[in-house]
Amino acid sequence: MIISCKSFHLKIPKFLFITLIIAAALYSYSCSEQQQDSPKSTGEISFNIDTTTLGDKIRLDKIGVEYHPPKNWELISGSFRDAMSTVDASISSDEQKIFFDPINFHFDSTTKSLLSVGSFEAPGEASDFNSNIIFYEGLLYEKYDSSQIRKGEFVKDNIAVTQYLIQVPEQVIFKLLFENGKGKFVEFDYVTQKSAYSGELKSIESSIGSIILTNHQ
Repeated sequence: MIISCKSFHLKIPKFLFITLIIAAALYSYSCSEQQQDSPKSTGEISFNIDTTTLGDKIRLDKIGVEYHPPKNWELISGSFRDAMSTVDASISSDEQKIFFDPINFHFDSTTKSLLSVGSFEAPGEASDFNSNIIFYEGLLYEKYDSSQIRKGEFVKDNIAVTQYLIQVPEQVIFKLLFENGKGKFVEFDYVTQKSAYSGELKSIESSIGSIILTNHQ
C-alpha cells in the first residue's frame, strides 16, 4: 500500500503506523520513506508510558485484560448513544457484523475522544484468530478507502497485536485486535478528532502500553 505525502494529511511517523507508538527522535522521517509500502513489525516492542497521562487501572476479567484509559476519558454507560452522536462511528456496521461485544466505553467530552473495549467474533466458521482478522479486515476495506488504512503487527508483553491506523476526514482511529490466551478475541478502539490528535497522542500511546493480559500475571 502506497500513500503519498500529498494524500496523507497528518504528519504521523511511518513507524507509528506499525507500532502505534514513537519516540520523539523518530519524528524526523523523510517523505520519501512514506512512498514505500509499510512493512509489518512482529518484534517485541516497549512503550514509553507516562503515568501522568493515564486514568485509573481497570480490570476486565470477562476478557482477561487490565488497562489504563487516557486521563479524562471518563467511563460512560447510558450516555454512550449521546457520546457517539459526536464521534464518527468507528463502532458501526463492521463490528456489528462480527458480533462486537462492547464492555467499556471511555469518553472525553472536551476533545470528543472515545475508547471502546470489548470482544469480537466473526460469524460462521471463522473460529481462529487469523480467520477472524481476515474477515474483519475485509469489512474494514468495505467501509474505508484503502488509502485511509495502515496495518501493522507487533508483540507487546507477550500479546501478539494486529493493529490498524485509520484516517478519515475529521478523525484518527486506532484499532488493536488480539487473542487473550483463552480463546477470546479482544478489541481496543481509540478514536480522536484530528484537531485534538497531537494533544492526545502521548496519552493514547501510554494507554496502549498499559494493556496486559491478566492470565499472564
